[in-house]
Amino acid sequence: MAKAAPKARRLWLAWLSGILLLVVVGIVIARRGEELRFADLLKHAHPSWLLAAVVLQIGTYACAAGAWQRVLARQRIHTSFWQLIPLGLAKLFMDQVVPSAGLSGTLLVVRALTRRGVPNGASASAVVVGLLGFYLAYGLALVTALVLLAVSGDLSRRMLSLAIVASFLIGAVVVALFWLLRGRRGPVRSLLMRIPGLKGFLQELHDAPKEALHDKTLLLQTTVLQFGIFVLDAATLGVCLAALGATASLTGLFAALVLASLVATITLIPSGLGTFDATMLAMLHLVGVSTTHGVGAVLLFRGFTLMLPLLPGLWLAHREMNPKP
Repeated sequence: MAKAAPKARRLWLAWLSGILLLVVVGIVIARRGEELRFADLLKHAHPSWLLAAVVLQIGTYACAAGAWQRVLARQRIHTSFWQLIPLGLAKLFMDQVVPSAGLSGTLLVVRALTRRGVPNGASASAVVVGLLGFYLAYGLALVTALVLLAVSGDLSRRMLSLAIVASFLIGAVVVALFWLLRGRRGPVRSLLMRIPGLKGFLQELHDAPKEALHDKTLLLQTTVLQFGIFVLDAATLGVCLAALGATASLTGLFAALVLASLVATITLIPSGLGTFDATMLAMLHLVGVSTTHGVGAVLLFRGFTLMLPLLPGLWLAHREMNPKP
């Protein structure tokens, strides 16, 4: 209990700092005297565009589920695609509430797949290949965003510096995952084995069938599926703008989404509260979106990607972590 208390306090402090930064963004917006116009935009948001945003977000969960299913199918394990989609929602909730570079949601999915009868090792390989595909897709999305900004003439030195730092971090994660997949013993692995949540996971990974872990075609497929999540999120942002009567190029929206996600990942604030929103507003302004429409689009986007799946994600995560006997 003594160890859990400091961890809980750090988590709450991270949430608090993010909320405070979000409040600061709101104050800045209010001081511009545009709050009435902003409220009017939200009031008249077109319902059909909002429905389209919901469909696009369901597509992101389907991409995650498709990546896991491809890995399991490679190991001749047949699972229902529709039953895996809720796991994508539960993983999203865990990754946003507990910032851990995707590890918290990964451990939840491993446990959930094992509960569904997936053999030990196969579940670990499914989520690790999916996680590896995600970071490769993240790197690809980052390069794509930089190229798009460079072509449009909007690439600044600060953005480039941030991207370089992020590239090293993404590369380090990818190398670490490949190292774990090799399963070699050593002092670092022994140290990781002492972490309660990782010990069983690493053991399952060590026992996992190696065919799926070293299949380049499979890795390409999962990377494409994970890259699809970034594209669908950018499309969701575009739909949120369209609901408010504004437009922007999909390439600009894609770059805005990737760089805002990048800042949120580096800061390790739960859900990127404040950091994601401030960066997204700045990027939208850079691609020609007004402050009023930008604020409305960001709030709508956060509603669809964070607030809307919050309660079902909490329920699903609790059900997976505390199954009935």
